[in-house]
Amino acid sequence: MEEITKLLPDDIQAAAHRLAGHLVATPVIGGLRLTGFDVPPDLRVKPELLQPGGTLRFRGTLHYLLRKLGSLKGLVFWGEVRHVLASALAGQTQRLPMASFWKRDPGASWREQLVACGCAVQVQQEDPAVLARSYAEERGFHVLPPDSADPVDVYKRAALFDGCVDAMNATDGSGANCHMSSVGMCSLLTRRGYAMVMQVSCRDRNRIAIQGDVLGASAMGVSLVAPGARTSGCRIRALGDV
Repeated sequence: MEEITKLLPDDIQAAAHRLAGHLVATPVIGGLRLTGFDVPPDLRVKPELLQPGGTLRFRGTLHYLLRKLGSLKGLVFWGEVRHVLASALAGQTQRLPMASFWKRDPGASWREQLVACGCAVQVQQEDPAVLARSYAEERGFHVLPPDSADPVDVYKRAALFDGCVDAMNATDGSGANCHMSSVGMCSLLTRRGYAMVMQVSCRDRNRIAIQGDVLGASAMGVSLVAPGARTSGCRIRALGDV
C-alpha cells in the first residue's frame, strides 16, 4: 500500500469522489414526541439513541440501506429478535417490503412490533437462515445481516480506500454483533499489502483467547494492535514485544 506523505486539497476531493455513495453521514431525526418530556421543536437526535436493546443494528442497517438507496426490492431478516426489529425499523424508513423467519414464535409483543413496521413474520420448523435466503432469491430481495465469509467481499470494500488512508482498522465484533473476525480480515488484507490495525476487545473472550488471537495475527504478518474499550484488564503491547 502506497504511503501518503502529504495530502493536498485535490487528493481530498478525489478521495471524497471515490467514496461517494459508500460512506454516508448519520441522519438525524426531528419532530420527536417523548412521553413525559418537553421536547424542543428544533431538537435533532441520532437514530442510534432510539434503537431497541441498545444495539448498533439500527444505525448500521440504516447506513447500509442509504448506500444501496434505490437498488433494493425488499429485505429479509433472521436472527436475534432485537436485531431483527432494529433492522426492520430502519427498513421502514425506506418503505421496503420486509419478511422475517423464525424457528419459534418471537412472542406476541415482538411480533406486533414487527408487523407494525411492515415486516411479515413467518414461523417454520426449518433453518431460518436457509428459508430467508431461499425467500430472498425467489423475489430478488436482500438478506440481512449481509455478513459474508467470501474474501472477495473484503477485498472490494478495502479497495475503496486505496491511496486514501495510511492504515485501516479491523473492528472486533462491532456493535456486539457477529462479523468476520478482526484476525481474519487483517490476515487477508495484510497479504494484499494493506497496513492493518487489529482491534481487540475482551468483551466476548477471556485472556487466553485474546493472547491466542494476538499470537496468531503476529504469525500472519499483522503488526499493529488497537485494544478495544473493554480490554483494560489485559496487557496488550506492540506485537514486536510479544
